[in-house]
Amino acid sequence: MERFEATTTVRRPRALLLWSAMALFAAFFLVSTVLRAKLGAGASFTMWPLWVVGPIIAAIQRKPNVEELAVVASAEGLSLGGKLVPRAKLKSAVSRTEEDRTFVHLRTTSPFGTSVDVEVHGDDEADHLCRALGLDAASTTAEFSLFRSKTSFGPLAATLMAFGAAFGFVVAIVGHSRMAMIAMPFALLAAFVISMPLLALARTVKLRVGADGILVREGLGRRVFYPHDAITEVRAEGPHVVLERAHGGPLTYSARGQQRRKEKLVEEQGREAESVVWRIEKAREACRALAGATPALGSAALVLERGERTIQEWLDELRRVGEGANVTFRNALLTRSQLVDIVESTTLAAKVRLAAAIALRSKLSDDEKPRLRVAAERCVLPDLRERMVRVIDAPSDEDVAAPLEEADAAAEVSASPGRSRM
Repeated sequence: MERFEATTTVRRPRALLLWSAMALFAAFFLVSTVLRAKLGAGASFTMWPLWVVGPIIAAIQRKPNVEELAVVASAEGLSLGGKLVPRAKLKSAVSRTEEDRTFVHLRTTSPFGTSVDVEVHGDDEADHLCRALGLDAASTTAEFSLFRSKTSFGPLAATLMAFGAAFGFVVAIVGHSRMAMIAMPFALLAAFVISMPLLALARTVKLRVGADGILVREGLGRRVFYPHDAITEVRAEGPHVVLERAHGGPLTYSARGQQRRKEKLVEEQGREAESVVWRIEKAREACRALAGATPALGSAALVLERGERTIQEWLDELRRVGEGANVTFRNALLTRSQLVDIVESTTLAAKVRLAAAIALRSKLSDDEKPRLRVAAERCVLPDLRERMVRVIDAPSDEDVAAPLEEADAAAEVSASPGRSRM
């Protein structure tokens, strides 16, 4: 397994300080409440330390903790100065350039969005660190949360305002005019309060990037899959990520940012946009590398097609293929190496890749099983990824029939851009 070792700069948010501030607030609030109950309103002076210490802690907490640490990245996880962050707690990794410095930004699975920045020397070392953790584009997917640059809020806002007006009208019908006058402002305010998170959600874009393509969900809409060959160019334009499509206009999304000052916000958004583009480009490179053998495999993969067989006959045939038996139906023989290549392909049909995984599963070697699991992890299409995992982990041959039938019944992933996915 690959391993990364270096003594370098590490930046981490001051999470411990944040939790300490929250505990301090809770303690002062509890003490103040107890004293106020015993001594009266005059005891509120006990909260004064919080108003002094609170802003100081908040200001310190906003600045990350910067240290020089021994960093070791491996399949076990990320060791920072001897303290291990398990691989299971690491969600994604992207490269981020800040002036003349390069960092690998590692996000964790923490619900509070904890992250770690590890400084590296250039793109090659960033790739090395990501591969050592199994977080590179050829091993797993990455998800980004962006914003639509242009969003029409008119219809949604009009609907919510109409709801408020209708509520007021109903009150006017069932009650007297004074009640209607009182209810109308509250109804409009309620509509406004409800509309804010809905409008924010309508602007949000979820981008999942894998070796087989990009899955996009805009707001509350359907997920749309774009194979990498449907995207002609990916670039960052300031705070925006631009995806040029082979068919149709460009998709333009804005990166998020948390800075309050406008110039700092634009700078942060620019770095985030470049990180998203970097990851997409790495995924496109992985796609091209994995698709290199596809032309030769295309004809060989015909051996795995169902034809006129029943599902049980198909499963029996796949089992014989995996065992190295001659396939008289197609008069061909697939080696296990070719079967693994078919599973790892990013361009062959989903059901063919699943059939190859089933052919392999009865005699999986120690080298083959992790390759199949990685092939599943880098699939951006959730239905294919889930079915491949079910096949790999199935306790018996009978348990693989359902995912294979589902894949056969489902429409194959279209080569044309913009294929919708539920």
